[in-house]
Formats: sequence, C-alpha cells, structure tokens
Amino acid sequence: MAHTPANSALRKARELRGWSQDYVAKHIGAPSSNYISRWERGETVPSPFYRQKLCCLFGKNAQELGFVQVQKETPSEGPSGDSELTPATDSAPSREQEGRKSVSGRNPLWFTRPMPSRLGALLLVFLVVSSLVLSWLYLSLTSPTRIWPSLQYNLHVRSPAVVTLQYMLKARGYDLGPSGVDGVYGPMTQNAIRAFQEASHVSQTNGVDNPTWEDLILPSEEGSRGSQVQALQVQLNAHRLVTPAMVVDGDFGPATEQAVRQFQQINHLPVTGKADRDVWCLLVGGRISKPLL
Repeated sequence: MAHTPANSALRKARELRGWSQDYVAKHIGAPSSNYISRWERGETVPSPFYRQKLCCLFGKNAQELGFVQVQKETPSEGPSGDSELTPATDSAPSREQEGRKSVSGRNPLWFTRPMPSRLGALLLVFLVVSSLVLSWLYLSLTSPTRIWPSLQYNLHVRSPAVVTLQYMLKARGYDLGPSGVDGVYGPMTQNAIRAFQEASHVSQTNGVDNPTWEDLILPSEEGSRGSQVQALQVQLNAHRLVTPAMVVDGDFGPATEQAVRQFQQINHLPVTGKADRDVWCLLVGGRISKPLL
C-alpha cells in the first residue's frame, strides 16, 4: 500500500480551536483519542458515521477536513466503517447544502426529512381542513337562520319595528334627540345606527340589515331591566298576548315572562320564557328559515 500523507487539515482545525484529541473523541463518541491520532497521521480515515460527526463538530465539510484526498487509499474505522470506502462528500454536507440549511434559520431536518413524512403531514392538514369545512357546511344546512326585516330612512311611516330599534339604541346609550322613541326612522335614528355600526365593526349601510339586528338586539329574561325590556313589553302588547295590556315599565317580571312563553308556544319556539334573538326576530316581523336537511 502506498504511503498516505498525514491529515494536516484535521490536525490544524483541532489545534486552531485549542482542542485536545481526547476532547474531539469525547464529543463525537469515538472510543478513545487513538482514533483521532490515527486519522491525523493518515493511518486510517473516519467512517461515514464519524465523518458526519466531525463535520458537525468543526463546522466544515469533508474536503476541508482533508478526508476526500486520502479516503480511497486508507481503511476507514468506526461504526459500519471497515468496508465503507465511499467518498465522504456523499454523507458530509457541502457548502452549498450548508447554505441552504441555514436560510432563514430553518431546521436542517426539513431538507432531509423523508418524502412520505411530508406527504403524511400534508394529508393530515388536508383532512383536518376538510373536516372543518364539512362541519360548517352541515351546520349551515341544518341550523335555522334568522331573517330580519330591513329598515331604512323614512320620515313618513311610524313602524313598531323602528320603535324596537330605538329602544335598543337607547338601552345602549345612543342619543335619539328630543323626539326620543317615536317609531319614525329619521335623522337622529340614522345617525345613531351609523355610530353603532361603526363601534360594532358592522358594515355601514343605508339602513338596518341582518348583521346590524343581530348585534343590536339585547336578549332579556326574568329580572332584566331597562329600555330593551320596554321594547319587549311594547311588542308583546302589540301582539295582544295578555289582557289587559302590560304596563311598559322596563321590568321583566312574571307577567312579561308569561307573555313571552305564550308567544313562543304560538310560534313553535322552545318555551323558555326568555326573550332571545329568535323571539325578537319574529316579534319585529322577521322570520326563521327552516333547515335544508
């Protein structure tokens, strides 16, 4: 066998860092410092397993550590290394590969991860997204939908639905001007609606649509007090559910609850005695669409 030159590149890299042979052996998992000594003298070369460890430890590739020139002339030692004489560049990263691995701080394992693992991850994401979409579609087809009446600026008509609208605005602290709750959709009501839509991040329109109703309505139940209860009592009186008519005092008491229960029973709603959005939608002249499935 021809004489093999010493691996000065490996030795210089080690000495430049002030590391002993024992230190290098310990950090790559070699049995003893004799391994490092033989590699530096050129008697043997590291197996692919140790070449990879050395490249990672020194931050260099196999060529920079002097393995490429001598690997075909000398035996390699280490795990699976007695008969493994293939070029170290097959297993050690090149500068180009190292550059790709360090882009944006990405994990190098991403580039070496087996293709089936990535396909499995993508398939899992697809299944989760598909499940969510199907669930949403099922709920859309099987859940009732409230369709509220559309209200717009009109100085010539007094509407019970506008009365409710104004009471709800009043309950939320919006100024309706000197006319107060009069059932007329005028300038003050229009200004209050636009201010509410802006504050609630609802699309501003020229009137009151479904999204505005959904956010504006304040549900109530026994014990509730305020303008929203006044609106409820006015609407229940308009539907002539109790005789004599209730006093519009803004106090949700037993009489108000009984009237709500009667309204729910007549309209085939769950009889809870609570004025939720389903109750309100029907009270102001809207409707609840039936599920498609």
